[in-house]
Amino acid sequence: MPTSHPIAYWTGTTIPEAYKVGNLMIGTATTFDYGFYNITNANGIRFWMSPDEDLGYVIGQSLTASTQTTPVIPATAQIGFYRTNAFTSSAFASLANLVTRVNDTPQNFTLGSQASAWLTANGYWNTYSGVATFTQVVFSSTTGAQSYTVPAGVTTISGLTVGGGGGGAGSDGTQNEGHGGGGGGALSYGTFTVSGGTILSLNVGAAGAAGAAGGNDGGNGGASTIIISGTTHLSAGGGSGGLERSTAGGAGGVSGGVSRTAGGNGGTGGAATGNDTGGGGGGAGGYSANGGNGGGIGAGVSSTGGGGGGGGATNAGQGYGGGGVGIDLNNLFTGGANGTGGALNAIGTGGSGGANGTRPTGGRFGGGGGACDDDTNGAGGAGGQGIIVIQFYQEA
Repeated sequence: MPTSHPIAYWTGTTIPEAYKVGNLMIGTATTFDYGFYNITNANGIRFWMSPDEDLGYVIGQSLTASTQTTPVIPATAQIGFYRTNAFTSSAFASLANLVTRVNDTPQNFTLGSQASAWLTANGYWNTYSGVATFTQVVFSSTTGAQSYTVPAGVTTISGLTVGGGGGGAGSDGTQNEGHGGGGGGALSYGTFTVSGGTILSLNVGAAGAAGAAGGNDGGNGGASTIIISGTTHLSAGGGSGGLERSTAGGAGGVSGGVSRTAGGNGGTGGAATGNDTGGGGGGAGGYSANGGNGGGIGAGVSSTGGGGGGGGATNAGQGYGGGGVGIDLNNLFTGGANGTGGALNAIGTGGSGGANGTRPTGGRFGGGGGACDDDTNGAGGAGGQGIIVIQFYQEA
């Protein structure tokens, strides 16, 4: 037997075995064909069976005149039905658009859930039961510009971006001057509205290049951004590269974007001082705070919500990289443990489970690279690369 609901036009008497939607009374789902047997409730309400709900989603509406045909000829009813030809979100949305146009209240639904909510609020009964599926896409295997087309059935996206860490400066070993560590990349996250077919223009921030031996500046880390039609929704700036023969470390990247909910700036690279050290890399920005600053002649700074800064290096080679912020893909927007600043001649640890810095490379994701000390002809460390993650629910 087909699956149907017994439905009646509400005459003003509410009965226990049915619930009301607009001017319709809906009975409990059953496979028994009440309409065929012309059963009339004891309270004077005549129920008719909805179309077979095993064949498509059904919409029911009340009518002021008894004009609708029924299985009991020549009896007519004050209720009318529509049914989709497929169990999909798009098919139900299209049918709902037709119903609203027929009734001079035209709508333009794109999702079944939107249509179902509007219909119920406006006195229509419907059987839509579409289930949204969760999808997460990670962009980290390739840095640089790329794009993503939003699938049909998606209305909002939550995104997270981390910029690349700046590289630490290299040394020629003859200048008796310190060199700066690279700044950490920023972190930015938030949620924004989209529709099927929307194109996300993405840029995954590259790691700032290590300053080469012989006395060279570190490279800047790349920004990680999500842009739609020229509007930057999320932006995590890359850390600046450390400068050779400079007491200033590279600046940390800046967290921004019009849809940004939270996120921290990257930590500043360690400021080397005189004839002593190579600066440590800055830590990556975190979910709730900035990354820790890199150390110069001493320890790096711990972060309250991001990667810890790397410690400076004595006259023994390269400085230490800052920690990267951790990306927990199972709890993407909840943050996690804080990064810890490295002691003199020690790495900065990653925040939120991120990779620790090494000597001299910044940790993934977004840690700044450490600089080489003044007495060594050697390279600085590269920064940690950036990342973008998006999440959304999609109706079939």
